Amino acid sequence: MRKHATVLSALIMSTLSACALYQAPEGAPNLKLVNQFTNADSASAFQAKDGVWWRGFEDAALNEVVETALAHNTDIRIALANVNAARALRGLQRWEYLPNGGVGVSLDRGRVEHGEGNIERYNVAGAELGASWEFDLFGRVLNGNRIADANRLSAEADLDAARLLVASEAAATYFRIRASEQRIASRASSLAEQQRIVEITRAMVEEARDAHDSLERALAEQANDEAGLLREREERRTLENRMAVLLGKQPGQWRLAEQDKQHAIAFRPANLGSVDSLLRNRPDVRSATQRLIARQASIKAAQAAYFPTVSVSGAVGFVAGGFGELGESNTETWSITPSLSWNVLDFGRTAKRVDANKAQVEGTLAAYERTVLIAIEETENALTRLGTSQSELSMRERAHRHSLAAADAANARYEEGMGTYLEALYARRDSVTADLARIDSIADQRLATIELFTVLGVVP
Repeated sequence: MRKHATVLSALIMSTLSACALYQAPEGAPNLKLVNQFTNADSASAFQAKDGVWWRGFEDAALNEVVETALAHNTDIRIALANVNAARALRGLQRWEYLPNGGVGVSLDRGRVEHGEGNIERYNVAGAELGASWEFDLFGRVLNGNRIADANRLSAEADLDAARLLVASEAAATYFRIRASEQRIASRASSLAEQQRIVEITRAMVEEARDAHDSLERALAEQANDEAGLLREREERRTLENRMAVLLGKQPGQWRLAEQDKQHAIAFRPANLGSVDSLLRNRPDVRSATQRLIARQASIKAAQAAYFPTVSVSGAVGFVAGGFGELGESNTETWSITPSLSWNVLDFGRTAKRVDANKAQVEGTLAAYERTVLIAIEETENALTRLGTSQSELSMRERAHRHSLAAADAANARYEEGMGTYLEALYARRDSVTADLARIDSIADQRLATIELFTVLGVVP
C-alpha cells in the first residue's frame, strides 16, 4: 500500500483552529460549536478533479455511472419537480402585490308592473373594467412572499441533497460491485485450489499415505467453497439491480463490465473549508434553515389578521338600454370605493392560529438544531472512519501477504507428505479469509472517502 499524505489534519487544524459561533437563522439561538473536528488529524483526502469529487478516483466507468444517475434518477426528477412547483408558487405569491380585476359584460332584461295594466319592460346592458387593490399595511402579503421565498430555497436545497445522495449512493454501489467482483474471483480461485487439493488427497488416500477422513474433509471444504461462491454471485446481481434503479433503468437488464483489481487510493491535499462553511454547504442544513425562516414568517402573517384590511376598488364602463347603445354619450360610468374591514369578532380565532404557528416554530427550531448536530456527528464519524479505513487497509494487506505465504508453505509440506491435511486446510482458510478482508478494506477506504464528501455537502 502506498504511503498516504495526511492532509485533513493540517488542512482543518490550520483553517479551523479557533472557536466560533455557527450563525443560526434569525430567531434561532446560536449554537456554541467548537470550530474544529476532534478527529481531523486521523484522516486524509484527495483533490477532486474539475471540482467533481468522484473524478478523483480516476475511474472512467465510475464517472459514467454517476453522471448517468444524475441525469436519469427518479428521486432527482421528483425533487426537480418540487423545485419547479415552489418557484411557480413563489411567482404566484408575487401577484398578491398587484390589483385583482377584469372585464365584465352584462345584460339585464325585465318588467316592472306599476299598476293594473301598466307594465314597463326594460333592457339594461353594461360593460365595465373593474379592479381592487389591497394595501399591505400590516405585512400579510409581505410575509406570504417571505414564506414562498423560503419554501423555494428549501426545495432547491432538497434538490441539492437528492443530487448529492444519488451521486454518493451510485458511487458507493459501484465500489461494492467492484468488491463483489473481486470476492467472486477470490472465491473462484480458492475453489480451484481446493479442487486440486481434493485430487491430491484422493491420490494420497488411495496410496494409503493419508486417512479417508482427510478426503471427506476436503470434499466438505469444496462444497463450502461452492456455496460461498454462489452467495457472492447472488450479492453481485443484487447490487447490479440496485444500481439499475439508481440509473433509472430496468433491474435485471443492466450489467457492469468487469474491471481490473481495485487498489488503495493515493491521497493528495484538498481544501475543504471551515466548519462554518461546511455546515452552510450541507443541503439538509440549508433546507432546515429555510423551513425555520418560513415558519417564523408564518407567525407574522397570522398576526396580520389582528389589523384591519384596507383596500380600494374601482370600475369604469358603460351602461345603456342595449348593447348597440354602449359607448354613446351619456352612457359612461365609473366608481371608486375605498373600504376598510376589521374582523374584530375573529380575534379569538386569530390568537389560536398565532399560538399554533408559534408551537410549530418551536418544533421546527428543534428540528433545525438536530440537523446541525447530526451534521457535525456525521462529519466526525466520517473523519474517524476514513482514518481507520486507511490504517486497517495497511494491516489487512500485511495479514494477506503473511497468510498467503503460510498457506503456500503448508500446501507444499502436505503435497510432499511432510504435513497433515488439517494444517493445509487451516492455512488455506486463513489465506482466503485474509484476502476477502483485504478486498473489503479496499472497498471500505473508497466508501469512507465517498462518505466524507457526502457529509461535507460537496454537491455535484
